[in-house]
Amino acid sequence: RDDLVAAVNELIRRGLFYLRYTTGDPAENMRQKGVRIVADYIEYFADELRDLTFEPEKEFETMIEYEDDNGGAMIAGAIDIVRRDNPPRVTLIDFKSGDPDSDSHQKLDEEEMQLQIAVYAVAARNELEYEPEKGLVRYLDVNRNAGEKYELEVPLDSEAIEGAKRAVVETATAIRDRRFKAGPRKPGRDGTHRCRTCDFLGFCGMKQAMDFKRRNLGRF
Repeated sequence: RDDLVAAVNELIRRGLFYLRYTTGDPAENMRQKGVRIVADYIEYFADELRDLTFEPEKEFETMIEYEDDNGGAMIAGAIDIVRRDNPPRVTLIDFKSGDPDSDSHQKLDEEEMQLQIAVYAVAARNELEYEPEKGLVRYLDVNRNAGEKYELEVPLDSEAIEGAKRAVVETATAIRDRRFKAGPRKPGRDGTHRCRTCDFLGFCGMKQAMDFKRRNLGRF
């Protein structure tokens, strides 16, 4: 373990990891945490890292056509890691910076993360000429040896990919057609009312938001 940590620190010394806007003690604390997370990941996934090859930060742009044949939505992004299992068959890996619960600040539940990976799969097929078989969401700041959840597996069969396309088309056409009057479609990931964490609550006039604000007078 000491040799591994020393090797990671040497990469940092060479400038491999760079925190553009962070200095002083916060930068040092983040560096130490980063070293621990990287070393833990390498130890746990050593066999995978030794036996397979990877492509990091695969950027993409892909067009998803509207069902009414009137244009389409251009989707752009970057896949954290393409794991080359047996090309063109690959696994798409997306990293989350904390544990499963920490993603509450991103307001992403498992269903939304599955959609994210499925959209990546659309791009991997259309633009990168891969055949993604599954996706993995990996949480980095967890204690894997203690049994904490560290990975969410996402099936990428044709049903999942077509479902992702439909979700993108539905959202994009609603924006195109200026259909913005819609309240929350489901509770937040913790099961509570989604308006509570919405950035637009202060000026939203939808019935759900107004009811929520009336019930919580003085808080918003």
